[in-house]
Amino acid sequence: MLRLPSAWLVLAGSLLLTFIGWKFLQDKERETAKAQFEARTSDVIERIQQRMKAYENVLRAGAALFDVMGTVDRNAWHDYVTSLQIHY
Repeated sequence: MLRLPSAWLVLAGSLLLTFIGWKFLQDKERETAKAQFEARTSDVIERIQQRMKAYENVLRAGAALFDVMGTVDRNAWHDYVTSLQIHY
């Protein structure tokens, strides 16, 4: 009769260890996923900032074109934009 309670004790201990291991792995997986997400979002933010800076530079150059030429006709603007070789 004493073996039955010890069997339940072994079962309960095994289940407890399994739960603890599962919880530990779940937390580690969550941390890894969070780190990957943060790295990817950081990369996307950096790319967006670089692209916005490039657009800012293009707009400043366009404003400089107007400053230098006074008035810019359609052909001059087309030539300017074409010379930028902007790829979307």
